[in-house]
Amino acid sequence: MTNNFLILKATRQNTLNAIQDLSFEQLTKIPKGFNNNIQWNFCHTILVQHLLCYKLSDIPFDISDELIARYSKGSKATDNMLQSDFTFFKSIALTSVTELEKCYNNKVFKAYKTYPTSYNVTLNSIEDAIAFNNVHEGLHFGYILALKRAI
Repeated sequence: MTNNFLILKATRQNTLNAIQDLSFEQLTKIPKGFNNNIQWNFCHTILVQHLLCYKLSDIPFDISDELIARYSKGSKATDNMLQSDFTFFKSIALTSVTELEKCYNNKVFKAYKTYPTSYNVTLNSIEDAIAFNNVHEGLHFGYILALKRAI
């Protein structure tokens, strides 16, 4: 599992590096041909890690219902996105990986609700969730890079 956490940390750091110099206007711009923006993709990935790992393990986590609604699967970027959302998710981008690894190593995850993903893969354990989350983050990192080129 150690390698899964290293991959997640690297993806998060690469994403942060890719967006570090972008303005709020650039983060929230939806280029022609796209239906979301960089901010939505970034916030979505961090939220989904929490949903896949903690929520499906019935472990509480510190993300508001409003943020969950704005960045969950099926949601879309809107014209009134908040900079505070980006600031919050940016502040936990790396620490949430460290916390996930710590929780995993301390065997905090006892139970897991089976979850069939839209990727046609069913998650049956926390290990499945952590591994799948890396695929999900890589996919959205690619979207972020494409959006960055389009703005």
